[in-house]
Parts: sequence; structure tokens; C-alpha cells
Amino acid sequence: MKKEIGHYMNLPYKIEIVKDNEFNSYIAICPELKGCITTGETEYEALKNLEDAKHIWLIDALESNGNIPEPVLHIMLSDNDSKLYPDYSVAMK
Repeated sequence: MKKEIGHYMNLPYKIEIVKDNEFNSYIAICPELKGCITTGETEYEALKNLEDAKHIWLIDALESNGNIPEPVLHIMLSDNDSKLYPDYSVAMK
């Protein structure tokens, strides 16, 4: 069964927002969707633009029958947790 755009838009893809001091703006990236990147003058604008970029990326992938990766579960461990659970990786499927 082919999944619809709404399914993918609601998945918890990782989002990274980085300050670009050279251009006084913010860069927003969805690293699990290769090439899904945008900018904005504020963090909020970059995040809003990333939602638009993600939508376009997913529509293009669906229309071209491309592979759409499912998000990876990201687990952040503190130093103490890492010592208690050494077999856990930072990102798990």
C-alpha cells in the first residue's frame, strides 16, 4: 500500500537548526531527507521554511517513486547514562 504525503509529514524526522553568523541567518536541515535544507532570518522562519522544503521533497519523492526513509529514533544519553548503558548507540533504528 502506497503511503500518502500526510503520513510522511507527520513522522518525527530529525531537525537541525544552525546559526549562520556570516549571513546573519539560520540554516535548517532535515538530515534524514538528503538535500532537504533551507534558511531563514530567524529560527522560527527557518523552521517554517523547512516544513515547506520537506513537503516539496516528499512530494517529489512520491511522484518519482523514490525511496523515502523512515525517521531514525535518536536517543541522547548523558555521560552517566553512557556508563550505565554502554551498548546503546546515539541513534538507533
